[in-house]
Amino acid sequence: MAIAGSGGTRGMMPFTLPVRDEPEVALARVNARIAWVLSHEGMSDWLKQALRGAMARDPVEAANDAELLRHLLVPFAIAEATNAVTSSMPSDD
Repeated sequence: MAIAGSGGTRGMMPFTLPVRDEPEVALARVNARIAWVLSHEGMSDWLKQALRGAMARDPVEAANDAELLRHLLVPFAIAEATNAVTSSMPSDD
């Protein structure tokens, strides 16, 4: 499929739509990633436990909770890091 510019076929820009996996293929790909995380010795026990717990839940509810957790933990981590840096800086007193 190509999308033509205003000059007819001259200057056509190739445009391809993204190919989506069949649901079974997408699920297999995600399950492989999950299995990799669960088997990787470098991943934290906390993450593995949270992932196992999430897999036993309704996937939409688990994803919603994970998104909320992200919205809480990222600003918390930034604030903690900023506080640590500014606390360690010498004061101008």
